[in-house]
Amino acid sequence: MPDEFLYFKCRWPEVSVPNGEPEWMHYEVVKALDVVTRTVDFYADGDAVRNSIELSEREGPDQRLPEHRSLVHGPFLKIAYEGLISMTQDEFQVLWESARDKPWHLEDGPTDRFRS
Repeated sequence: MPDEFLYFKCRWPEVSVPNGEPEWMHYEVVKALDVVTRTVDFYADGDAVRNSIELSEREGPDQRLPEHRSLVHGPFLKIAYEGLISMTQDEFQVLWESARDKPWHLEDGPTDRFRS
């Protein structure tokens, strides 16, 4: 039986978005396992950055069992704060394709938040 995915978006939880944090976050979640397999973050400057389990393994293999590999720590659906908005797979995929891959290293600067 193939995995059933759920798709959500949410705005940063506070009115003021801290420098370097995304205004909007988008999640692909494996429903049965409650793990996040892909994300797309949108920033105030228009930058869109995507991440996935596969992309994150560029930094080294994930030693966790496949059913525990998630881009967020702990269960997502059980503890996600109010404000999650459902979206379709097609909507998520359009965002995924418009974003750039998350680089390996973070940068502190507000305009160059990532080093390529």
